[in-house]
Amino acid sequence: MKAHHRCVLWLFVSIVGLSFTSVQASEWKDKAEAEGKLTWYASLGATDARRMIDRFKEVYPKIDAQFYRAGDAQLMERILAESRAGKFDWDVVSTTGFYAYNLKKRGMLAVYDSPERKFIRAGHKDAQATWTSIYTNYTVLGYNSRLVSRENVPKSHADLLKPIWRGQVGVVQTAYEWFAVMLQGMGQEKGLASCASWPSSSRSCATGGRYSRSWSRPARSIQG
Repeated sequence: MKAHHRCVLWLFVSIVGLSFTSVQASEWKDKAEAEGKLTWYASLGATDARRMIDRFKEVYPKIDAQFYRAGDAQLMERILAESRAGKFDWDVVSTTGFYAYNLKKRGMLAVYDSPERKFIRAGHKDAQATWTSIYTNYTVLGYNSRLVSRENVPKSHADLLKPIWRGQVGVVQTAYEWFAVMLQGMGQEKGLASCASWPSSSRSCATGGRYSRSWSRPARSIQG
């Protein structure tokens, strides 16, 4: 479905409660059903992806919808490998903003300004209508209340520059969006200084010291 990314994207969004409101959407639906297949690359949880695919098939039984789940970096590598080989197995991709930005920069996202995009606030979609957010993840600070006294609980990210936290902060190494927001909120100089100071230990993230590839490992490590 190389030529129908816009069509499939609209159809896919419709399964979460949106409805066709234009002749154009109906035309794309007919084209997608004629081709009969949809492949969705997703980095969200497999359980959620399966539920969405199952619901999609209920609404559009003529389209054989399948999904391939992997981490964001793995999805990007697969998409680029396919591109170099001159093939495009995916129709829709759900990934984080950093990788969506890179796909857009490479000209790999089709434009489709869904009538429903007007209900999505600024910052959760791009002006060129190549991507739209479908959910938001919040990044927060967590700590072990058995190991950290109440008076030492950090009140801000700046508090993490205190000597008591040196080598005790676990950071997910692919948290690119979080890093960008840190620089935006704290300013580049303070933001870079903060991030450079936190993982300054030779220990692993499991003991509270360095970068982790997993989002769940830092959460598990603070459980003591």
